Amino acid sequence: MGARLPGPRGRWLSGNLEAFDQDRLGFLSRAREEFGDLVRFDSRTTIVNDVDLAGIVLRGPDSRFQITEDFVQRKLTAAEIDSILRGRVLLNPGLRRSVVAGMRPVVERLTGEALAATSTEAVDPVPVLEQVTSRAVAAYYFGSDGAALPAMCSALLDALSEVIGNPFALPATWRTSARRRIAERHRALVCLVIELLQARIRDAHGYDDGAALVVRSAAKSTASVTTERLANLVIGAMLAGHRVPAAAASWLLMSLADHPHELEAVRSELDAGRDPSAPAHEARHPHPSPHLLACIRETLRLYPPTWLLARRSACEVELGGRRFASGHHFIISPYVLGRDERRVPQPTSFRPARWQELPAPAASLPFGSGPHGCPGSDLATVMLATIASVALDRFDLERGEGDVVPDPRTTLLPHGLRLRFLLRRTETAPGPSGDLPALTTALPRPGAGSAA
Repeated sequence: MGARLPGPRGRWLSGNLEAFDQDRLGFLSRAREEFGDLVRFDSRTTIVNDVDLAGIVLRGPDSRFQITEDFVQRKLTAAEIDSILRGRVLLNPGLRRSVVAGMRPVVERLTGEALAATSTEAVDPVPVLEQVTSRAVAAYYFGSDGAALPAMCSALLDALSEVIGNPFALPATWRTSARRRIAERHRALVCLVIELLQARIRDAHGYDDGAALVVRSAAKSTASVTTERLANLVIGAMLAGHRVPAAAASWLLMSLADHPHELEAVRSELDAGRDPSAPAHEARHPHPSPHLLACIRETLRLYPPTWLLARRSACEVELGGRRFASGHHFIISPYVLGRDERRVPQPTSFRPARWQELPAPAASLPFGSGPHGCPGSDLATVMLATIASVALDRFDLERGEGDVVPDPRTTLLPHGLRLRFLLRRTETAPGPSGDLPALTTALPRPGAGSAA
């Protein structure tokens, strides 16, 4: 409200949608450079290009800024939004750093098997690593019962990719063939997860997995959360653990392959921190090295897989000296914020040392922030650190030919990336482990670490 915000003029009828769809990252970057911190996208949507203003939107008090759709783009009522926020707390005990650290042996073994299976060919690492991340997260939540879940999550994500991020997609209420596929795959996944949760509700202490911990947390909670709501919370966590960390790990390996000095610095720290008493193929590096963590943070700053965040005002709000009506949409790009030269010197350079200096950059929001921020940031960090540790410890990395272009159609993916994994030490080559259930024996007992 008040004077009109500056912004690109757009075209008649389509406004800025066509220009945005043709070059999403470029459109948003140019909007910040040309028009500043608050940019008019259209009469109902504002782009937020300042990290402090973004923090107000993401962490706004009294739920003034909300997510109003679930992960299948179904509109949420006010009661459902409140229920989801209260229900998300039930995931927290199983996502604490001390608990998810126990995933390292499983992720390490899956990574070793997956990379060795590429047979030194130059491959797109994203689908290879999706097999690692999706299987590890499904095993964490459901142990051997979760063997069917990665394929079902992949099928749902494939259906969602047809409409999510497509500005010209028909409304979610329209029963198109794409929407029917989403609904059918989501319902099949919900039914299976509810069945698995009900088994744990009947015997919560008979299972030692993440889902049992969620069930025990729900039993202790004063909030009333249905089994279907619990199922969707867990499904959301599994979907987030499928493609997003695989994309992030691919960007990380690319960045290290492109910067041999940083790669060798990480490798030296891994060698120095190796546990010589650990059995072969088990977690040799119990704690991520400081330089590897810095490389992870720098990669997430440059290439945040979740590159766009959206919120909607639940009432009239003020932001940056401007007033906006109830129902106004705000979009925030962690990709753009992380490359703001006002906050990050040499913003396009891969310089992990900046995360070991004071003050560390404040403009990076790869996991979002506030009540809707990603609760699995520690889990993602464990997976990224473990994947990188295995890749550098056991393999030499080589970049394939061709340019790499960030693809922001859904998750930010490294389009055109090809990596070759050449075995360094034959004695560390993973042997056959059989089916996934054999891997889950290394999973932690979530309840044992939940008090940390």
